[in-house]
Parts: sequence; C-alpha cells; structure tokens
Amino acid sequence: MSKQITDNGKLQSVQKYFLIFIMYAMLGWIYEVVLEVFIYRWGFTNRGVLFGPYCPVYGVGALAFLFTVSKLIRKKKPDETWK
Repeated sequence: MSKQITDNGKLQSVQKYFLIFIMYAMLGWIYEVVLEVFIYRWGFTNRGVLFGPYCPVYGVGALAFLFTVSKLIRKKKPDETWK
C-alpha cells in the first residue's frame, strides 16, 4: 500500500510541474504578444515556437527558478536566532 501512495505522490508532483510549465509558457506568450501589439505597436505575429499560445522558454525558466528556490527553502535553518 505504501508503494501505491508514493507512486501517486510522484504522479501528482509530475502533474503539478507540468501544469506550472504550461501556465508560465502561456503567460509568457501573452506577455510577449501584449508587448508587441499594444506597447510597441508592431502588429501581431505568433511569438511561440509550438502550435498554440506557448513560449516554452518561460516554462523552463519558471521550473528552474522553482527547483532552485525550493532547494534553498528546504535547507534546515539554525535553531539559534540572531540577537
């Protein structure tokens, strides 16, 4: 039973990271399109590499940041407080 729980936890982690990747890839695409159309007034061109509204570089950057920060957060803090 514990193997099923750990496999389910790993699956949920992979799903969570995939959703974070997709969300930031789409937000990055929206950001670039808004800059291009409304700020610089160049007109619309699809800035994504994939079919659909995705810029995977933003998704990869968000995951790299998340993994880096989570390792720093997980480090144990000293018990003593600064006085």
